[in-house]
Amino acid sequence: DYFVADQLGSDVEIRDYELYLKVDFATAWNETVQESLDTKSKVKFTLLEDWYADNDADFETSFGTGAGFKDGALYVPSGADIVLDVQSFVINRNKPTRTEDGSVVRVSGALEITSGSGILANRGGIVGGNAVKGGGVFVEDGGNFVLANAEIGMENYPNSATLGGGVYVGVNAVFIITGGSVGYNTAEKGGGVYIDGGSFTMECHKNGYVQHNSATDGAGLYLNDGTVGEGINGFISQNTATGNGGGVYIADGVYNMRSMLQNNKASNGAGIYVAGGSARQKYIIDTNTATGNGGGVYVAGGEFTAECRISENKANSAAGIYVADGAKLISVDGADINTNGMVRTSGASFRPEVSIASGVWVAGGEFVMEGGNIYNSSARLHGGAVYVTDGGVFTMKGGEITRCGISESASANGVKFYGGAVEISEGKFIFENGLISGAGRSFTNGAGVFIGENASFTMNGGEITGFKNGASTDGDETISGAGVFLKGT
Repeated sequence: DYFVADQLGSDVEIRDYELYLKVDFATAWNETVQESLDTKSKVKFTLLEDWYADNDADFETSFGTGAGFKDGALYVPSGADIVLDVQSFVINRNKPTRTEDGSVVRVSGALEITSGSGILANRGGIVGGNAVKGGGVFVEDGGNFVLANAEIGMENYPNSATLGGGVYVGVNAVFIITGGSVGYNTAEKGGGVYIDGGSFTMECHKNGYVQHNSATDGAGLYLNDGTVGEGINGFISQNTATGNGGGVYIADGVYNMRSMLQNNKASNGAGIYVAGGSARQKYIIDTNTATGNGGGVYVAGGEFTAECRISENKANSAAGIYVADGAKLISVDGADINTNGMVRTSGASFRPEVSIASGVWVAGGEFVMEGGNIYNSSARLHGGAVYVTDGGVFTMKGGEITRCGISESASANGVKFYGGAVEISEGKFIFENGLISGAGRSFTNGAGVFIGENASFTMNGGEITGFKNGASTDGDETISGAGVFLKGT
């Protein structure tokens, strides 16, 4: 229940039992915060027009002073519980330079920001912040912030910060999106959201978005420490990192998210980049683009579990997944890795764009395939579906690697040289169970599995079937080993 003042006076009017304050915003906000503190109840503040911070001669901006303000920002102190309805209006800090105290809103208590009906074209929001932490909203240690159908950052009206352009989440703080968008914000780390010991969840009854943000690393979301909960109906899309992690960057902490990571861009790990901690992704990682490796996923450290579709991502190499030395990836039932680094030619026909590893490149790390599928994955030169180098280990306990050859009609763009489905150049492949099968011909030595001179292949179970060599020679070398080709001794 929202609080309504007993003594109305001439400075308020009632509409549908809500409190609309007609005095100046600073006074009204202070009174709202103080009322919540005094009554220990939830109080709703409804914005009636745009609210711009005041500028002084030194271009320092401030919304006001008093219990409802901190360092010029709107403030929800510990013990206060506020619902801020911005309707179709904006709260604009209009901060031209970055300062420690440049956030639009700071939260130590509990705050929910909504925008009336929540119609996309009419949603208001929080803009114009420029801070070290949390350009739009700084959720301080222990604070609680819910975004419900409002905007944190808008096109042409971004928030900016060193950490967390849109939202910064401190230690033991909570940030939940139930609707709305964190978008068009910029930062060095965490263009949209930066989590530093707190928790973040997208519990969206309607769709919620972290989109169109930019950063050096973690353009959409940066998890430095803390947790990211599973949630539902969240979209992390169209974010751009000049470094790593277009959609998500995980430095440490626990990440367990059910969301769609789509159309993000980065140098490495355009969908998600894992540097440490423990991560598990459900639902979808698709149509992301990396200029380096790992169009969908790049695991540089820690452990990542794939329980999602990873498809139609693009990269220079390893269009689907790249696993570096010291990192581990586990594929379980529900993982569907397909059509990465591929271009549709017509109908159901595709040709490869990548030279190495359309599906998975294990470059010194460890990949454990407990279930799931890798299919429709082809490369021009090496390891159509799986490429193992630098002492990496790929253990296949279940699942299927299928349709990883190129048909004879597409031979000009087919897999060349080594490993139509799997190439172990330098490392180990342990085959315990599952299926590796071909589709048509593959123009390579070892259309099914190629084992290099510094590699080992152990087959304790499973099946390799359905592969054909597409030609008799490749230069001076005879193409052979339709199922398995052993180059070493």
